[in-house]
Amino acid sequence: MNGLLYEAGKLCAAVFLSMDEVYNIMKDFISSALAKKCKSC
Repeated sequence: MNGLLYEAGKLCAAVFLSMDEVYNIMKDFISSALAKKCKSC
């Protein structure tokens, strides 16, 4: 039972980390897209 809990914890951590990475990538993408739009103004 303990092993199962440990595996579930690892999975949750991996999902959380990948969500965080996706969020950072999206943030960078959005800010660079906005910067490009502002330059063309």
